[in-house]
Amino acid sequence: MEHSVKFLAFNRCQEFPALRDNVYLDHAGATLVSRTQLEAHHADILGNIYGNPHSRSPSSQLTTDTIDQIRYRILEHFGTTSDEYSVIFTAGCTAALKLVAETFDYHGNESCSCSWTDCHGNKDCCCRSEKSSLTSSYIHSNGCDGTFDATDNREQVKDSENEMQASSQMKECKQRCNKRGSFSYLLDNHTSVQGMREIAFEKAGCVQCLDCDSKDVIHVKNVLLSQQGSCSAGNHLFAYPAQSNFSGKKYPLQWISSVQKGQMEWQTTSHDSRSRSTHCQGRFYTVLDAASLVSTSALDLGNVKPDFVALSFYKMFGYPTGLGRSQKHSPNLLKTAYVDIVVPPL
Repeated sequence: MEHSVKFLAFNRCQEFPALRDNVYLDHAGATLVSRTQLEAHHADILGNIYGNPHSRSPSSQLTTDTIDQIRYRILEHFGTTSDEYSVIFTAGCTAALKLVAETFDYHGNESCSCSWTDCHGNKDCCCRSEKSSLTSSYIHSNGCDGTFDATDNREQVKDSENEMQASSQMKECKQRCNKRGSFSYLLDNHTSVQGMREIAFEKAGCVQCLDCDSKDVIHVKNVLLSQQGSCSAGNHLFAYPAQSNFSGKKYPLQWISSVQKGQMEWQTTSHDSRSRSTHCQGRFYTVLDAASLVSTSALDLGNVKPDFVALSFYKMFGYPTGLGRSQKHSPNLLKTAYVDIVVPPL
C-alpha cells in the first residue's frame, strides 16, 4: 500500500501544467495526458524508425515486433492471453463497435425453414427450391433468314417478364429468410451502440431495446423489429456497458455468462408487435462496452469472458486517441471480405 501511494505521488504542476488553477472533472469522457507520457513517447519516436509493418526491412520488423509486444501487454493487463482473445486496433470506440455490427453473423449455419406462404402465397420457399424457369433461356428465332415471328416475340417478352418477377420475388424471399437472430441492447448505452442498432435493422430478424430495474433485472422495454420466426434460429447479440457513460452506474459483469447460457428471462421469449411470444433459440453472444469502466476500474477477462470487448486507450491514458478492441477467437462468427485495421501511434 505504501509503495502504491509513493508511486501515485507526483508534482501536479509539473505533470499537468495545462491545469494551472483549473479543476478537471471530465475523466468519464477522457483522462488527461501527463508530461511524462508525452516525453517518453516523443523520445521513442525520435530515437527509432518505425516502418510499414507490411514491408520487409529492419524498420518494418521493429514496427511488427512493437505491435506484437503491445498486444501481449494489453492482454496481460486484462488478465487473458492470445489463446482466448485477439486485439484489433481501430480508429476509435465507435469504429470498433461498428466493425462488430457490420460483420456479426446473425444467420449462422441454420438453413432456411420458412415457406413462400410467409411472403407471397402457398408456393415452396424459393430459397430452398430451384425453379427451372429462372434458369431457362428464351432466345428463339424463326428460320435462318433473320426473320422473327411476332407471336414468338410476344411470348418471349411475357416469359422474360415472368422471369424478372420470379427473380425479384426470390431475391425478396432470400432477404427475408437470411434475416435470422436478434440484436438486443440496454437502454443505458453509449450512442455508439445506438448506431449498432441501425445496422442491425438491415441484418437481424429481431431488434429490441432492454431496460433493467433497481434490482438489475432486465426486461424488454421496446421491440423495434420482429420478423416471424427470426428467433427460432441463428445467432443473437447482446450489447451493454460495463459502466454507464451517463450516470456512472456499474452493471453486473455476471450478465455475460448468464446471457451466453441463455439463462435470463428476457431471452426465453420474443415479443412481436402483436404481443405474441415465441421461444428464442440459437446461440447468444455478448459485446461489452468497457470504455468507461476500464478508465478507473480493473477488468479481468480471465474471470468474465464477453465475446467482444470495446475499450478506449484515450479514456485510460489520455493519449493516443486510438482504441483497442478485444474479441474471443470465433473465426466463423464474423463475416467480412475486407477489414482495414488502423493502428494508432502507441
